[in-house]
Formats: sequence, structure tokens, C-alpha cells
Amino acid sequence: MPRAAQRESATAVLSARGAAETIVPDTKPFLRRAFFWWRPFVVGCRLAAMLAGVASPTQAFADAEPECQIHASLGENGLSLEAIVVSKAPLSGDYKLMTSKESGSGSSQNIQSGVFQLAAGGRKTLATIVLDTSAVDHYQATLLLNWDGGRKTCKSP
Repeated sequence: MPRAAQRESATAVLSARGAAETIVPDTKPFLRRAFFWWRPFVVGCRLAAMLAGVASPTQAFADAEPECQIHASLGENGLSLEAIVVSKAPLSGDYKLMTSKESGSGSSQNIQSGVFQLAAGGRKTLATIVLDTSAVDHYQATLLLNWDGGRKTCKSP
């Protein structure tokens, strides 16, 4: 609605109600105009943040969650299983590596546990276990990580 029409409708309301009443100006058009000018700025900031790699605070938090890995490698001594933790943020907690195998040479179960501390951007081997070569396709390994912010599990194979 044009401003002249708004003024005319305001005076019509004033004359219909009487001269003693005061009309409070409508601030909504001002707020709409103000938001209209800020909208491109807000959209631009969000776009810049996404291009910079920080889509949202929850995305940044998800990226800081540690990663657990179990690396298996076959060597001269047998099948080596290495429990590893990787984190972008400083981290401390405890771990438990549980392994079991059943093969022609027999069966075995092993549990190793302990505590760890990791600097930001760090990688640490928590435990290593060597199984005989007959265990290559006959083993199960589970690594449990616990820290103040949560818990994570990874398995191999």
C-alpha cells in the first residue's frame, strides 16, 4: 500500500473515532523493510560458512568426534591387529579391545584395555595383538572407545 494511501486510511480512522484518540504508527512495514535488507547479508554469511567447510555448529561438532580403526596386516609373525584412535580435538578416555579366533590351530580369546590421552589432531595406537596365520579369515575384533562426550565401537572384519 502506498504511503499516501496509508496516511489517508489513518486519518479516516482518526476522524471516525474522534480527535482525542492517538494512532500508534504501524511498525511492521519498517520491520519487513529492515528484514528485507538483512536477508541477503544472512544468506551470504551462511553461504560463506558452508564454502569454508563449517556448515553448522552441529557439523563442526560431528567433525570433532573421534574415529576408531582396527588395522589388520599379515606379516612374518602372523596376523597383526592394531587398535587405533584418531581425533581432531584433544581427547582422553578408556578403551577395550576384544579379539577372538577359531581356526584349525584352535581357538583363543583376548581382552586388552587401558586409558588414553590424545592431543588435537593426534593418532595413537592403543593396543596390538598378533594371531597365527591360520586366523586370517577366522577372527573377530571389536574396539570400544569411551570418553566424556560419548562412546564409539568399531569392528574388524
